[in-house]
Amino acid sequence: MAGYLRDPRAPFVALGLAIVASIWLVFRVTSGQSFAVDELFYYGRVATKDNGLVHFSGPFTPHYLLAPFNGHLALGGRLVYETVFATIGAKYRAFVLIDALGIAAAATLVFLLARRRLGDLAALAPAILLLFLGFAREQFAWPIDFNSAWSLACGLGAVLVLQRRRGWRGDLLACLLLAVSASLIEVGLAFCAGVAALVLSGPAPRRRRAWVFLVPVALYGLWHLWAIPIYGASEGAQLANFDQIPKTWWKGVAGTLGALSGTNEVTAYDVGNHLTWFGKGLGVAALAAFGLRMTRGDLPRTIWVWLTTLLVYWTLLALGLRAPESYRYLLVGGALLILVAADTVRRPLSRAVALALVFCAAVAIPPNVAELFHERDRDTFHVDARTSRIDFGALRLARGHVDPGYVVSADPRVAAAGGGMLLGLPAGVYLEAEEQNGPIGYSLEQIRSLPEDGRVTADAALAGALDLKLEPAAPPAHGARCRSYSPGEGEAVVAPLPFGRSLVHLDAGPPAQLGVRRFAREGEGFPLGELHAGGWAALAIPRDAAPDPWHAVTAAPLTICAAKPA
Repeated sequence: MAGYLRDPRAPFVALGLAIVASIWLVFRVTSGQSFAVDELFYYGRVATKDNGLVHFSGPFTPHYLLAPFNGHLALGGRLVYETVFATIGAKYRAFVLIDALGIAAAATLVFLLARRRLGDLAALAPAILLLFLGFAREQFAWPIDFNSAWSLACGLGAVLVLQRRRGWRGDLLACLLLAVSASLIEVGLAFCAGVAALVLSGPAPRRRRAWVFLVPVALYGLWHLWAIPIYGASEGAQLANFDQIPKTWWKGVAGTLGALSGTNEVTAYDVGNHLTWFGKGLGVAALAAFGLRMTRGDLPRTIWVWLTTLLVYWTLLALGLRAPESYRYLLVGGALLILVAADTVRRPLSRAVALALVFCAAVAIPPNVAELFHERDRDTFHVDARTSRIDFGALRLARGHVDPGYVVSADPRVAAAGGGMLLGLPAGVYLEAEEQNGPIGYSLEQIRSLPEDGRVTADAALAGALDLKLEPAAPPAHGARCRSYSPGEGEAVVAPLPFGRSLVHLDAGPPAQLGVRRFAREGEGFPLGELHAGGWAALAIPRDAAPDPWHAVTAAPLTICAAKPA
């Protein structure tokens, strides 16, 4: 490898190959996923207001595009989602690709910015690290985080433009990139602060160029003033959390260095990384080295860009009580920390040192990749995606019969059967989005082929959506078509139910629970209530998009009569 890397083109070829491998890795990590958690709000075009949901019917609605999302300006992200929906529909892999390309763009820009200080070969090491930074797990495993990746890339691009292009055209392009960055996530605001440090410390005219960073900040401020009266103040950043800033800065340094070195603990997915003593030791060493380098002076002007951006970014996290070592913040923190470190180097590194950095990066990759795959099938994205596809597949079958306000994941009976996803959509919102964007729930054939636990969940979701329930009823009329069923020894009664209105009767014994199931082949079924010997109850089952029959399940002798035709 050392011999190959002597070729001046080798670092660029190696970076290209690493980008291809990184994109493949993102697709591999997200295999089996679908829209889940916050992504459902984009799919259903909803926003939160006064602890409730506001639904926007049409695509590209200005009020929807500008509505806050968890307190953030989500204009850029919503435009991307709406564009994909309008062109190819709800194709989840499209968003996976957008996220992977955002990571690749950010890593490439770090390479281009760092190579001026480190040299091509040495700059390859941090770029490859970012492409495989598995401890930033959420960035790789959840496509909606393309907002952070592309916000980072646009911010880095703005600085690169200001370094390489003089004149108003370069300033205009940088301003546009900062505005796009801020429209995606508040990473753009941190870059505005960094660009302010670059512009105001540069050659005259300084104040005349202030519009480069002031225009994006002003646009964000105007949006904020518009959004607060309508949607209320954000629960995110609060000045009262000012005391958290020093601790957040320290945890940012230690957690990010632990991730970059691959020494953070590989854990099952929860919300973030656990700081290790090695990471803390690297943090102490890095701060000491940086302090020593500052005493020697002769620091490049751009270091204040990266340092300002990084500290403002971590400050925003502190004010919002966010942990900087969490998965979703490590890509941005890692890129900026790398650029701070690169600007402390006084001259390009020797080939031997560059090869040592490449070797260290290669050593850090395996634990990073291991973090991506550790208990992957149990993380929130995979579990919630499967549940959402089951629940929404049930709503699709129940179209025309389900209450538009019914939220399947909020039904405790459905949740007890495994159908309680983290965030849900009202049935009417989902079905409208399905018409406009395409379905994201399982098809009937896919539901039938699910493992038993998935079919149990589908039965519960469908029974809840159809509002199946028992109601007291009079005995059937003379001549009604009835059939009695008796349980075998140690077995329950499993009796087919007709579509339409039927009457059920417990023939003998103590009260017994009646359940229904359709796709499941085992278990007690979705509970409808108790039956009492001698009394009759009515059960109405409408015809939906599936021809599969329902079955009653109980432990006692049962009589079922068809009260009305379906």
